[in-house]
Amino acid sequence: MATSTESRSSLPIPRVQLELEELQENAEFINQQLEPTDHGPAAWKLLGTAFVFESLLWGFPLSFGVFQNYYSELPEFAGNPYISVVGTVASGISYLGAPFTAPFIKRFQKYQRQMIWVGWPICIIALISGSFASTLETLILTQGVAYGVGFLIFYYPILNMVNEYWVARRGMAYGLLCSASGVSGAVMPFIMEKLLNKYGYRTTLRAVAVALFVLTGPLIPFLKGRLPVSRYTATATARSDWSFLRSPLFWVYSGSNVVQGLGYFFPSLYLPSYARSMGMSSTKGALLLALMSVSQVAGQFTFGLLSDRKVSSPALPMRLASQHRHGNARAIDVTGFSTGAYNICCTVTFDDGFRVLVRFPILGRSRFRTEKTRNEISVMRYLSQQTNIPVPLVIGAGRWGCGPYIVMTFIEGTLLSKRIESSLSLNSTISGPEIEHALHGMARIILELSKSTFPCIGALVQELGVWKVVKRPLTLNMNELVRVGNIPPDKFAGGSFCSAHDYFQELAAQQFIHLKYQRNDVIEDELDCRKRYIARCLFRKIAQKFSAESPGPFRLYCDDFRPGNVLVSGLNLTVTGVIDWEYTYVAPAEFTYAAPWWLLFESPEAWEPDLNEFLSRYTPRLQLFLKVLRFCEDQHIQLQKMNSSQRLSDKMAQSMDNGVFWFCLAARKSFMFDDIYWTFLDQKYFGSGSLEDRLLLLSEEELDGLKEIVLLKI
Repeated sequence: MATSTESRSSLPIPRVQLELEELQENAEFINQQLEPTDHGPAAWKLLGTAFVFESLLWGFPLSFGVFQNYYSELPEFAGNPYISVVGTVASGISYLGAPFTAPFIKRFQKYQRQMIWVGWPICIIALISGSFASTLETLILTQGVAYGVGFLIFYYPILNMVNEYWVARRGMAYGLLCSASGVSGAVMPFIMEKLLNKYGYRTTLRAVAVALFVLTGPLIPFLKGRLPVSRYTATATARSDWSFLRSPLFWVYSGSNVVQGLGYFFPSLYLPSYARSMGMSSTKGALLLALMSVSQVAGQFTFGLLSDRKVSSPALPMRLASQHRHGNARAIDVTGFSTGAYNICCTVTFDDGFRVLVRFPILGRSRFRTEKTRNEISVMRYLSQQTNIPVPLVIGAGRWGCGPYIVMTFIEGTLLSKRIESSLSLNSTISGPEIEHALHGMARIILELSKSTFPCIGALVQELGVWKVVKRPLTLNMNELVRVGNIPPDKFAGGSFCSAHDYFQELAAQQFIHLKYQRNDVIEDELDCRKRYIARCLFRKIAQKFSAESPGPFRLYCDDFRPGNVLVSGLNLTVTGVIDWEYTYVAPAEFTYAAPWWLLFESPEAWEPDLNEFLSRYTPRLQLFLKVLRFCEDQHIQLQKMNSSQRLSDKMAQSMDNGVFWFCLAARKSFMFDDIYWTFLDQKYFGSGSLEDRLLLLSEEELDGLKEIVLLKI
């Protein structure tokens, strides 16, 4: 998320004369093979298919008022006060079942298409079964309960697919989708009324079942989600964050929804019956439903479209910015909120032209908001005082009603990742000068960050003007393990680490905790469970080896340092600022010595399932980066900004061969741990052998733990 600083000079990046011919062939920017969001044929095809399902299968129960009017005139049902239960049950189940179905889909995403194939025929069978009903109880069970259950099973997977395709324009998408029932409601009551009067309810229900089968069945193959079931991010369902229950605003909205919901179905259920009691014909009753549906179409689509427009109150950010800006300058303008991975922010402008960024961590995405914010403030202040890295200057920070915030200076510039993307088209390659300038800026930042050394591992704190490491290191992996890995926040160790041995053992322990708390359905079978546990035991042994080779000192490391957090300007991509330092801490030197993971300008979770295929793309880019890095090191040594012993290039080159790259990546990426371990670490450190051979390397205590984890997970 772009921030940026007051004027801070950055040296122009010199052109490095490199032999790029062979390297450029493999320096391709790998675009994700996912369909685009919010536009494109796939997104509209899915939305159109969902529109048809919504209009026909949801429009039918919403037209129950016509059936109710008809049933009340039949001798076998006349005078029965529970006729309306048929319609309310059919529609009510879909609402009441949402809190149970939505988490189920989130946990078992890979089965969402199968759910459609299960729920859709239940609806068809329910209508056919209802056509044979001769009692109201049977109608309630078929046209009511069975139809509602079938709709519940197939409908929410469709909504989940819509969520995957429509993000920035989700309000418009849902406005269109919700208006679908209004479209059918403008037509369906007339059709139902004519069929009921001419053929009776038995033939009508069968005709509707056939029509739904013919009109929607061929469209089911088009219902496909945008996102694949990831091997890394779907290994566990996120632990639900219930802190919103403490917010008064939540209860205000909930109460308003309940009151509104109590009256929502009255018009569709009782308008035809009320029209008949007023002496109107059944056709006029259907006309009333149709008019209401037409209004529903216009209203829902319009308000859905409007909801996509960002409307934010300027009062809060302007007040916070003014509170920390000393002097007589007055805040006069504020931008809309922009959303990043873990924060939202806006820019406040003062009448003297000075601009600041007001930033808030996002509730739910940032699971250690206060600790994260304090750590980032310390890191930015340290970097601004002790290094030449251009970072935002912290104007002030504090807490408001919903959590912490930071006010920092605004830095002009464009995200380096966006500059790279804007110069690309599908299947194009990055030109030599562009990739050279991009890597040069990143290399200079890495070198500058690596110069600071500390005696302990953990988070930076300034006490009485002295920078110390006295708190635990808060990592991006810790946040993700809590956010999507199901781990309770209190399971991590507290305090700093005086040795690499202690910290590497803590990282190994986090892998065990992840295995324990991740959802059991992630485990395929007992063999898979044993394999995961053995990998963690042996990884702990590898960690002991690294501990012996890493006596310190330790260096600053940022988990989230990447081109997406670097601001640049000009044709030479001159670095103007580096932002988002929240997951920065003093770490073992191996983290700094490992080759950068971001060289392909994509996250590790986007790499190929076969990590050897990733290496074929990554290795040429690494060779190019190492040449650029060596040039920067030579420059720094020549200018006496560093000495030869501080070079990183040789250590980064060795990290691919000695296992440091993969060890550090496995330690910091729990959701990729098993694939990395068995592909690159196991044979390197323990030689060839079967899983039974690996069991011989485990201690008695570890073997007892294996039995316990199998009982727990299987």
